[in-house]
Amino acid sequence: MKPTDPFALLNNGFEANATTISITHTINVLGGIEEICISDNGSGICFETIRDTFGAFLASQKNALSLKIKSKVNQGKG
Repeated sequence: MKPTDPFALLNNGFEANATTISITHTINVLGGIEEICISDNGSGICFETIRDTFGAFLASQKNALSLKIKSKVNQGKG
């Protein structure tokens, strides 16, 4: 599994209107961190629209909107 920025995961919870965000961890036999779990009570992602949300290349709706805005800004310019 690819490492993910934990601050991005926390931000996702806030964007999903979470009122509670929990961070827990487990320790391995050597005393190091084995696992970090971040969970929240936010609205989550609707299963029926998950393909629209992430698409084939994991592009988020925000990124798609950003591309649309950039496209509109650049219309008519050289």
